[in-house]
Amino acid sequence: MTETTTETPPEPAAAPEPADLLSIVVGYVPEDDGERALDRAASLAHKLGGRLHVITVIGPLAAAYPVAVGAETLIAVPPAVAKDDPGLDEQAQEILRHAETVIAGRAPAEFHWSVGDPAHEIVDLSHDVDADMIVVGDHKRGFLGRLLERSVAHAVSTSADCDVLIVRPPKPSSPTRA
Repeated sequence: MTETTTETPPEPAAAPEPADLLSIVVGYVPEDDGERALDRAASLAHKLGGRLHVITVIGPLAAAYPVAVGAETLIAVPPAVAKDDPGLDEQAQEILRHAETVIAGRAPAEFHWSVGDPAHEIVDLSHDVDADMIVVGDHKRGFLGRLLERSVAHAVSTSADCDVLIVRPPKPSSPTRA
C-alpha cells in the first residue's frame, strides 16, 4: 500500500516590522541630482522593503546663493536664526512636499530639514536613525569646479559609517553616425 502525504504550503512571509525595514537616508535638493537620488532611493526602498529618511539641508552660506524652489526663492540665514524662522521652515517644508511627490507613495518616508553643512547633517541623521544606507546625488563638474567646489557626495562617502550610494548623472548620449 502506498502512503501519500500532503505538504502544507509554506506560510507567506509576514510583512517586515517597522524596526526590520531597511533604513535609507537620502539627501535631497530640488535639482536634477537630488531628484535622481530620491528616485533611486524610493525605488530601492520599494524593492527591498525599506523606509526613507529624506533630508534637505540649508547651507549656512546659502544666503549668498539663493536656491530656486518653483516660483519662490529660498534664502538661508545663519543656523542660530534659521531654526526659529517660520518663513524658512515654510520654505523647507515646501521643498520636502515636492520630495514627497517624487516618492509617489513607493515607500514609507519621514522628512527632515536642517541648517548647516550638508554632508555633516546627512551623516548625523544617518547616525540618529541607524541607517543602513545613504543615497546622494552627484553632478558633473568641470576641472575648475572640482578644484573650487567641495562635493557633498564625496564628503558623505568618506565620513559615513554605513554604505553610501552615489547616484551619478546619465552619460551624455553619443552622437549617431550617419
